[in-house]
Amino acid sequence: MNINGGELFPSSSANSKETERAAELRSILRRANVEYYLDDAPSLSDYEYDQLFKELASLESKFPSLLTPDSPTQQVGYQQANVSNEAEAANYRVKVARFSPVQHREPMLSLDNALTPDELHQFFSRINSALSLSGDIELEYLIEYKFDGLAVELVYENGLLVLASTRGDGVVGEDITANILTIKSIPTKINFDKLSSTSKTLPSRIEVRGEVLLPIASFNALNEIRLKEGLPLFANPRNASAGSLRQLDERVTSSRPLEFYAYSISSPEPFPLIKQSDMLYLLGSLGFRVEKHEVIREVENIFACYERELTARDSLPFEIDGLVVKLNDINYQRLLGSKSRSPRWAIAFKFPPSEMSTRLLDITLQVGRTGVVTPVAELEPVIVGGVCIRRATLHNEEEIRRKDLKIGDIVLVRRQGDVIPAVVAAIPSRRTGNEIDFVMPQNCPVCNELLEKVEEDHVQLRCPNLLCPAKTLQRIKHFVSKGGFDIEHVGEKFISQLLENNLISAPSDLFRLEAKDILGLERMAEKSADNVLKSISAKKTISLSKYIYSLGIRHVGEQTAKVLAMEFGSLEELSSSTIERLENISDVGPVVAKSIYEYFRDPYEARMREEMKNLGVTVLSESVSAKAGDGVFDKQTIVLTGTLSNYSRDEVSKIIESLGGKISSSVSKKTSFVLAGSEPGSKVEKAEKLGVRVITESEFMKMIEDS
Repeated sequence: MNINGGELFPSSSANSKETERAAELRSILRRANVEYYLDDAPSLSDYEYDQLFKELASLESKFPSLLTPDSPTQQVGYQQANVSNEAEAANYRVKVARFSPVQHREPMLSLDNALTPDELHQFFSRINSALSLSGDIELEYLIEYKFDGLAVELVYENGLLVLASTRGDGVVGEDITANILTIKSIPTKINFDKLSSTSKTLPSRIEVRGEVLLPIASFNALNEIRLKEGLPLFANPRNASAGSLRQLDERVTSSRPLEFYAYSISSPEPFPLIKQSDMLYLLGSLGFRVEKHEVIREVENIFACYERELTARDSLPFEIDGLVVKLNDINYQRLLGSKSRSPRWAIAFKFPPSEMSTRLLDITLQVGRTGVVTPVAELEPVIVGGVCIRRATLHNEEEIRRKDLKIGDIVLVRRQGDVIPAVVAAIPSRRTGNEIDFVMPQNCPVCNELLEKVEEDHVQLRCPNLLCPAKTLQRIKHFVSKGGFDIEHVGEKFISQLLENNLISAPSDLFRLEAKDILGLERMAEKSADNVLKSISAKKTISLSKYIYSLGIRHVGEQTAKVLAMEFGSLEELSSSTIERLENISDVGPVVAKSIYEYFRDPYEARMREEMKNLGVTVLSESVSAKAGDGVFDKQTIVLTGTLSNYSRDEVSKIIESLGGKISSSVSKKTSFVLAGSEPGSKVEKAEKLGVRVITESEFMKMIEDS
């Protein structure tokens, strides 16, 4: 069997440049391993580490003389030999000594990575070649999630959990038994009662391997607590998981809702297992949590599965960074065996990175439509998840302090939900000493008005100047946006030109524009001007909910605008409402109620609404099903969570509203019930704490059918 891979006749010697680069890569990767496995504070993203690892492996394959026994390509996790000086070695010994060493009976190997479709095809080719299979034999592959958590091993003797350890360097890990016992999803005792197999003799020793994770909802909740306590935030769920399991006080671990997913038994010989999928079934039968998996024969279907799971990645309750592809036949696995650090029969097919490092070039300020001044990170352009990221919001000065960000820092950047760019954390270990602290100014960067603190949170600063040009620009952008008047051909550049030429000063002025006003503006010929004016004129009639949203009232988004429209039915009713009535509406708490109440009593805003009315803008009153009292969800407030099988989120919202119900984004005592689909978030937990009813999709469908 040819199972070595690489070049058939590799070059034997490397020049000085290649030798120096290999030494540099070994040093970088060793340091990164210590940061990742011991410090729980990586300075490289997974993608950057993988790229450097592949570069070193390629050099070592091409020039075997460069390969050293202690190279990171030959080892799993960390080893003391990887520490480059005595100071680091002393630090290493202190950290490892916190937990007793545990020798794994069988090495806990890592996985090779495939970062491209070509690399995965090469993996399949190596297996076919090594097994010398004829063309008509079709191999089965098991597809699993590649969890972004912490690998652990659980040892059971006579059915009882007696030992738990980390992967460590693959040969020796750390004893974390006391902390593992606090995880509710890990059985402390296992038996064969639920197995249908005739052989139910429990082996005296079973070693179960899997991943400890911190669900995303729990991670966010944990960071909220740390924020209130003034503690540094965890950069991501993986770091939080690792930090939780390496606590000296197991009560700290117990307070964090970690979960465990099993994926293998290290010595499965006592069991009559033929395939890896049989092993997962066995683990599930023994009481372990096993995540979704799939058995696939056609290679092209593996790529289809990859695309599907990549799309669904952000809807999962935990973080994954790819798929694991395993040869399903256990006998074939044994024939292929393993390399020094990874099995030959499995590979991780990695997703594009959702997190990368780049330089924070500057922190600028952006003034929003309500005057809130937001710091914005100006970044050295970096590709994250296929998108070039240049800017990311930093929210407020307190967040900059909390994340210890300095201008000039190397920072981790991620696309939250693969959409919104965010600076996750600074990497202090890569500072040069030339970084600069950011100081929040006291005056508006646009109009120079003295800034004031936002009353509700005392964290954000706001420009109080009603005529601040930046506020006006953002407000009119919001006014014409899709959720508001949805006016075509009126974008930011055009609005900026109108403001610069003093053609408008408020949203209502758009309805005064004439051809003579805009002809001659940049790229505004007669036809373009006609298109703009027709677009504006066509939107003079608007629904109440969209009109409310377009006004730009603080804290009022599209959903709250819909709730207000359904509750009041007309603009007149809403504008004359008392603050007490507003506070009693679902989705409208005291802060939002005060904001709405004050908006409708502002003389400037009242004049603008009156001007729009005089200029022909017509607001259609809402026809509210809930008012009729004949819908099955009459006057009920419903919260949606998870993924439904038979409806999209928009479809189910429309059904509920047509039957008199209201959709709310958050669970409270006013919530009638929570409709939970698959993989629901923390809303179900909150509902259970508040005693709010939670229903399934099938129950919901029955309610509709019976109505």
